[in-house]
Amino acid sequence: MRISTQQIQRLGTQTLMEQQSKLSKTQMQLSTGRRILTPADDPVASEQSLQLRRTLDRILQYQSNANQAEMRLNTEEGVLDNVELQLQRMRELAIQAANGTQTNETRHMISAEMRQILDQVIDLSNSTDGNGEYLFSGTKGHTQPFTIQAGGGVSYDGDQTQRFIQIGDQRQVSAGDTGYDVFMDSWTGNSVFRVSAGENNTGSGVIDPGSVTNHQEYDGDTYEVVFAEATEAAVGTGIGIIDDPANNNVLEYRIEINGFEVYSQGEGPALSSLEDLRDSINERSHQTGVLADIDEEGNLFLANNSGSGEPIEIQEFLTDVTDPLVSIDSDDVVTGYFGTVLQGDDSSTEVTSAEPIVLSGGAPAERYIIVNSGGDLITSGKYEEEAAIAFQGLKTKINGTPNAGDHFVVEPSRRQDIFTTLQSMIDAVEGRVDNDHDNAGFRDRINNALMDLDQGMQHIGEVRAQIGARLNSLDGQRNANDHFALQAQELISDLEDLDYAEAISRFNLQMVGLQAAQQTYVKTQGLSLFNYIG
Repeated sequence: MRISTQQIQRLGTQTLMEQQSKLSKTQMQLSTGRRILTPADDPVASEQSLQLRRTLDRILQYQSNANQAEMRLNTEEGVLDNVELQLQRMRELAIQAANGTQTNETRHMISAEMRQILDQVIDLSNSTDGNGEYLFSGTKGHTQPFTIQAGGGVSYDGDQTQRFIQIGDQRQVSAGDTGYDVFMDSWTGNSVFRVSAGENNTGSGVIDPGSVTNHQEYDGDTYEVVFAEATEAAVGTGIGIIDDPANNNVLEYRIEINGFEVYSQGEGPALSSLEDLRDSINERSHQTGVLADIDEEGNLFLANNSGSGEPIEIQEFLTDVTDPLVSIDSDDVVTGYFGTVLQGDDSSTEVTSAEPIVLSGGAPAERYIIVNSGGDLITSGKYEEEAAIAFQGLKTKINGTPNAGDHFVVEPSRRQDIFTTLQSMIDAVEGRVDNDHDNAGFRDRINNALMDLDQGMQHIGEVRAQIGARLNSLDGQRNANDHFALQAQELISDLEDLDYAEAISRFNLQMVGLQAAQQTYVKTQGLSLFNYIG
C-alpha cells in the first residue's frame, strides 16, 4: 500500500488533534472537578443526575415552604399567647368584681378595664404576618377578618378555608387557622350543657355549672328547674254528686287555672285523691302553663312550668248545667278542693269565688319540679341547699334560697364567639352597678360568663396545642428533607464528581502520548528519498 506524503501529513495532524482534545478534556475535568462535562460523556449518568437535581430543587423548595409556614405559625402562636393573657386578666377582673366588698365605683373601674381588654382582643384577632397579610382571614389574606358592628357584636369577614403548604412529596401542613375556628367556635357552659337563672327570680338561689353523670342518658333537650308553691288543696271524701232535688237540677263544680278549665264534675264521681287532682291539672298544663306535684307528706304544689314568675290564678265554680234559667238555691253550699266556699243565691245560675286564689310566689321554696321543653314533668324533689339535683344523666345543685316561682334553665351547650363571652361578662358587671339589689342574678351571670370564658380559654389552648404539633411536624419533615437532600447530593456526586487520582494519572499518560505523537510527527515530516541518495 502506497502512502503519500499528504496522507502522512493528514494522519499525523489528526493524531495530534485527538491527543490534544483528550488532554484538553482531562484538563477541564481537573479544573471543574466534574467527570461529566456534556451529556454525551455519559448519557445514562447524565439523565440520572438530571432527575436527582430536579428532586434536590424540589426538596429545597419544600424547605423554603417549611420556613414560611414556621414563620406564620410562630407569629400566630405569639398572638394567641397574648390573647390567653388577656382572657386570664378578664377572668381575674370578673372574680374581683363578684367580691361583695366592691362598690359601684370600683365596679365601674373594673368594667372600664374589661372594655379595654375586649378592644385588645379584637385588635389581636386582626393581626398580620410578616408579609402584611391577616393571620386569621383564611385564604382572604388581605381582608380584615373581624369588624365591630354598629349595633354591637363582632362579625367575621374571612373564610373558613385553611392554608396548606407542601413541605414534602406526601406531606402538607396548615400554615395557620381561620379566625372562625379560633375565635368564633368555642362552647358555652361545660361543653355539654349550660345553666342560667330566670330574669324574674326573686330569691337568692345560684345554680352550679353542673356536670354530666351519664352521657347516654342526656338527650340534648332543654330543661327547667322550677320552684313550686304549696297550696291548701285537700281531697278527702270528695265533693260528691251535687244534686238539688228541690229545683230539679244538677249542679256542676269545676276548677279553672289561669283561665283554663282543668277539672269539672257533675253527676260523675268526684276526685278521690290529691293524685287525681294533680293528674287532672297536669293534663291541661300545656294550656295553663302550670304543673302540679305532690310531696312525700301529701301536700299539693303548683308551679309555672315556663318559670315565668307570673302569679298562678285558681278559681272554683258552681254551675247549673240542667237549666240556665234556674237559679242556684242559696242553700247550695260547696267547699271546693282549694278551700273556696261556693254558696248559691236566688238570682244566679253560676257561682264563683268572690276573689280567685292567687299563688304569687316570693316565699322561700320547699320543692322543685323539673320539666322538659314540652312542659312535661320529668322529676321533682324537696329542695335542700347544695344538695345534688340529678336528672336525665345530668347533675347540678343550687346554692342559696330560691323563692317559689323562681326557675333555672338547663340547655344544651352551643357555639359562641369569644367576643360575645367577653361582652356578656362586661354586661354582667355593669348590670350589677345599675341594679345594686340583684346580687343572686349577678352571681349567676358571672358564673355563666366564667364558664363560657373557661371554655374559650380551653379552646384557645387547644388551637395552640395544634400549632405546637404542626411546628414539631415541620421540624421532623425538615430533618427528613435534609436527609433526602444529602442522599441526592451524594448520588449526584457519585455520578458527576471526578476521580482526581485516575484523572491525574490519565492526564500524565495523555501528556506522554501527545509528546510522543509530536515527536513522531516531526520525524515523519523529515522523511525523504533524498536522504537515501548518496
